[in-house]
Amino acid sequence: MADLNLFNALKTPCGSSTGFARRTMMPFAALLLLVFTLAAVILVKTAHDQNDQARDRSLFFAEKALKIRQDKLQQSIGDYAFWGDAYQNLHVHIDLEWAYTRGNVGATLFENFGYEGVFVVAPGNRTVYAMIDGQLQPTEIQQWLQGDVTELLEEAKARAADEQSVVKVFQVAGRPALVVAASLTPGTDPSVRKVPGPPSVLLFVDVLRPDKLLSLGQDYALTQLRVARDEEDAALEPSLSIPTADESSFLLRWDPVRPGSPLLTFLLPVLGIAGLIIGALSWLVMRHAMATARLLDDSYASLVVSEARFQDIAQASSDWLWETDAEQRFRYLSGRFEEITGHSPEVWLGRPLSDFLKFESDSLASWVTDPKIKASPYTPLPCSYQSASGKYCLCNLVVRAISSPADLHGYRGTARDITAELENRARIQQLQQYDALTGLPNRKHLQERLETRIKSEHNSSIAVLNISLEQFKHVNDSFGLSVGDQVLVELSHRLEGFLRTEDLLARHAGDEFIVLLDGGFALNEYIEGLCSRLIECVERPFWVVHQQVFISARIGIAISHKDKDATHDLLRSAEIALYRARRQIKSKWCFFTPEIDRQISEEKQLESDLYFAISNDQLCLHFQPRYRTSDRHLSGVEALVRWQHPQRGLLSPGDFIVLAEQSGLIIPLGGWVLRQACIQAMSFPEPIFVSVNLSPKQFRTPGLVAQVQNILDESGLPAARLELEITESMMFEDAEGALATLNELKALGIRMSMDDFGTGYSSLSYLHRYPFDILKIDRSFTARLDDAEGGLAVVLAIVWLGHALSMQVTAEGVESEEQLSLLNDMGCDEVQGFHLSRPISMEQLCALLTQAHTNTIET
Repeated sequence: MADLNLFNALKTPCGSSTGFARRTMMPFAALLLLVFTLAAVILVKTAHDQNDQARDRSLFFAEKALKIRQDKLQQSIGDYAFWGDAYQNLHVHIDLEWAYTRGNVGATLFENFGYEGVFVVAPGNRTVYAMIDGQLQPTEIQQWLQGDVTELLEEAKARAADEQSVVKVFQVAGRPALVVAASLTPGTDPSVRKVPGPPSVLLFVDVLRPDKLLSLGQDYALTQLRVARDEEDAALEPSLSIPTADESSFLLRWDPVRPGSPLLTFLLPVLGIAGLIIGALSWLVMRHAMATARLLDDSYASLVVSEARFQDIAQASSDWLWETDAEQRFRYLSGRFEEITGHSPEVWLGRPLSDFLKFESDSLASWVTDPKIKASPYTPLPCSYQSASGKYCLCNLVVRAISSPADLHGYRGTARDITAELENRARIQQLQQYDALTGLPNRKHLQERLETRIKSEHNSSIAVLNISLEQFKHVNDSFGLSVGDQVLVELSHRLEGFLRTEDLLARHAGDEFIVLLDGGFALNEYIEGLCSRLIECVERPFWVVHQQVFISARIGIAISHKDKDATHDLLRSAEIALYRARRQIKSKWCFFTPEIDRQISEEKQLESDLYFAISNDQLCLHFQPRYRTSDRHLSGVEALVRWQHPQRGLLSPGDFIVLAEQSGLIIPLGGWVLRQACIQAMSFPEPIFVSVNLSPKQFRTPGLVAQVQNILDESGLPAARLELEITESMMFEDAEGALATLNELKALGIRMSMDDFGTGYSSLSYLHRYPFDILKIDRSFTARLDDAEGGLAVVLAIVWLGHALSMQVTAEGVESEEQLSLLNDMGCDEVQGFHLSRPISMEQLCALLTQAHTNTIET
């Protein structure tokens, strides 16, 4: 019915080809008129644009001509001003015979270069040499030039050191003149002695006379270059304004070039004639088009059906187009059919559609007649086919029936291949649930599986093992990320071999794996054995790029009984247990308990409190006195930090130093102790030294030497009164770097002390190489002085060794008179310990020093 209505409409005058020709040709004629009008407008605009471009080009050349003349003037004066002879004969003294008579700075400047004025102005702005129009004149430059030249002279003097000149425009007898000034200097002549005081200034004056302007204009295609004759001439274009030094200006004018004018006088009439000719031809074409349109009306009806077919197909979005007859035999297949399916259209034309496409449920006819499909005609019909390569493919059909009021003529529609789309969707789902590197379930899959198992009625308990790899970052840093990836893949295969079918292994993070175990048996005993086997599995060497790679692991374990823990709580508990396992020494795995959670929470709170304490005056220093063994004279103190906690009271270093080292706060804490120790040492009644311990992390911090220097400068403490203590273990990770740091600190004048000597891997080689001043005997050896074969012999050996290496020896932990007496007999230089004094506050130390000073005076 739609096709019939369209056919009837086309047969009316408005819908016929003749009517279409009329509707088309009239706008064409109007468009043609518009085109010629636009062409005329464009021609006029082009002519004006060319004139404007010529004007802009002439303005550019005028500015360039003036600039080049200025540059030549500056170049010319440079040959004279920066000449040793000119400096000698026009500044040191005035020799007119040399300058004018012999022609060194004489009439040739006017005759050959056209410089109307040549002046030399001495300090005090006195004109000592004046030549006007090639003749010597007793004329001050201020009288000849119109305008104040003082600013020009000062600028020339300011540029004397750089041997540069200055150009400005002045008036001479009402005409513009270029005036260049440059200070007289000896130049590169080593024989000329430079006299003190400000230099004299040489000036050249180039008056822009009419003949000069005409000659300059000829060089740059500027016809009749001139100073504007009158106000009428000044109002025309093109023109160039030249400002002068007295804040007035001159206006240069020249006759313009108008290259666009011929376009208006020649092409515009030609364009009009061409328009008339084309208009006549268009009228003839329109008559022929109308005759042709009448012939097309007779055959137009046969094109209606074809037009309707492609209009219907165009409305359906598809990959390939098809059409069948009433018996569902293919009679049309688009070119995309072969590209998508691989089959040639010629092979299938005339064959039943059902031989190629297989429907999952309804047939094509029943699908089209279904009321639901009629209500939504673009609903796709799922089907499948086999491509020419034998691949099983899926597609969606969109179908429309071809019918008239009396009969069904066939079907047409589109076929869209969705095989790749479904494969991509499955691949996306795989990526969302599984780790791309190892193929293990990822975090999302793990959480979903864990939540399902927690809600299941069949599990009495669930265990989560959080496995974290140690030294894995070192593998990545040493061998590269690709080697690290290989280790992760091989490790995932190893771990899967230790688990049961019902257990789940997932990759939780970069170097963390999660094992999910079902209960129903003696879970704790099973996990203990499993963890041991897992650790052994991880610690077996990996062979990568023909070398062995070693890593280790720590395991955090959380066990949940049915309905007691949510998914995120169970995973968090495993992470807390892992955190504790990393800090254990004896075991590499740890079960989560509420007590561990509480302890870690307290540590985190204490860490936060310590961060606050460092910057909010909650820390203080106590001082452990050190005495000379021979006379028990107090020679120095060791600074020890204390923390006045708001709730816990006064805390000693043992309560928070380990936490500070683990959290990284040891760096700012150590800096605070060092700064305060130096500042407070300046307040001691006696100039004793202060000793400060450096932590390993603080010692390895870049910029330590600069920090120490800044603190000494800030506090004013002499470097000789500061002693820094380091332990021997600091030198084993980077021996050469440690030696360099020690040498730099020693260069500041600081005393260096080896703390806890003998408790680590003591070596005579580093004692000999490194610049230590003091050797400190650890308190563990001092405590065994009563053992003649053990502690006594060791302490005596250390004392002899220190003295042999020219070091002072200090014993720590002296707690009895007997120990003090033995150390004195051995020749130990200094001692410290509770027997002599416990750590004391700043006020107590000051009182102690004052008392010791008083006793010394009385003695």
